[in-house]
Amino acid sequence: MKKVVIALLALFLLVMPVSSAAPPESREQLLEGALINRYLDLVGSTLQKPFGCEKISEIKRVGDPRIPAFEFKLEVVTYGGRYGEPPYDLVTLHIRDRVDMLTLIGFEKKRNLSLEEYQKRCWWFKR
Repeated sequence: MKKVVIALLALFLLVMPVSSAAPPESREQLLEGALINRYLDLVGSTLQKPFGCEKISEIKRVGDPRIPAFEFKLEVVTYGGRYGEPPYDLVTLHIRDRVDMLTLIGFEKKRNLSLEEYQKRCWWFKR
């Protein structure tokens, strides 16, 4: 009898669907992700080291409203050695994006984030 119960329990666990999917992203999260993808080459060539936890912290339209031009701040965390390893630095890139030109207009760096700051900033990040 025990063997039958164990076999049924094992079968139940194998057949039961497992939900490991993350909750669906909002439209804003999807648009931010798509925008960040556009600038990953610029970030990589500028920093030339492993980075992650990308986030747009500020964005505004600039110039003539009929011509698409934006300035924004893209924050990333860089890693000391290999991907995900300390020391962690917070880098903010100030970018101007116009139809005809993409320009890095500023750069700020906060060195040596604590593990707590890193975890707070990157709790959501998965690549």
